[in-house]
This record gives sequence, C-alpha cells and structure tokens, in this order.
Amino acid sequence: MHDLNDRVAVVTGAASGIGRGIARAFAAKGCHVAVADVDVAGAEEIARELEGRGVRSLAVQCDVTELAAVERASFATSVEAETDSGPVVRTEPSLG
Repeated sequence: MHDLNDRVAVVTGAASGIGRGIARAFAAKGCHVAVADVDVAGAEEIARELEGRGVRSLAVQCDVTELAAVERASFATSVEAETDSGPVVRTEPSLG
C-alpha cells in the first residue's frame, strides 16, 4: 500500500457502518479525512473522533445519490484547499 501519511481522504457514508470504518482506517494510516454523510451529526461525531487521533477532519452534509448535492458540497475541492495536502484519495461506499 502507498504511504498515506498526510494525504487527504474523502469518505462518503462516514457517519456509520462501513464508511465510518473506512474513515478510521484512513486516519490510522495518518490520512486527514473529510467525512460526508446525509447525517451531519454523525459526520461531525466521527470527525471529532478522528481529530482526537491526531489528524485533521472535516464533516460535510451531503447526499451522494443526488448530483446537485454533491456539486453544492464540492467537499473534495474544499478539503484540498483547506489542507494543502495534495491530491485527495476518494472512496464512496454508499454508492451502488
């Protein structure tokens, strides 16, 4: 696996389940993590947890099943600009 330390991952569906587990796994590898979910309270909760692990995290409310919501959130661009950590590693476990 590539070195993920100080990279940025965007994880959708991160408020619970597999998405939350993926967010934790990225943080364990040293990734800063942007967490997106329709459940903003859950996204904020996992973002706080990840920050407690020493990585930066950003919670974004977004329903990835709606293209307009994804375009409005533009969270990958926001995260890249905010963290200046290079290209974003993206996962979308809630699709399908």
